[in-house]
Amino acid sequence: ARTFQELGDAIERLRPADLESYELTDVYQGRGVPADRVSFSLSFTYRAAERTLTGEEVNEAHREFTGRLAAQLGLIQR
Repeated sequence: ARTFQELGDAIERLRPADLESYELTDVYQGRGVPADRVSFSLSFTYRAAERTLTGEEVNEAHREFTGRLAAQLGLIQR
């Protein structure tokens, strides 16, 4: 993703049911990031309406979700 809009569009398309919200927390370009890339840091909040999610459930859902995002957009996870 070269823009946050592109990343946000993909998040909305692939959004897991229990993903309540997400927020951009940092954007970085510079040392350690290739010139044609941008580093985005995001915060994700997961919540189920009917029960409390376990940490394991959230971790598994998030790994699957971010893996699909990375594959679809050619992202490098750090």
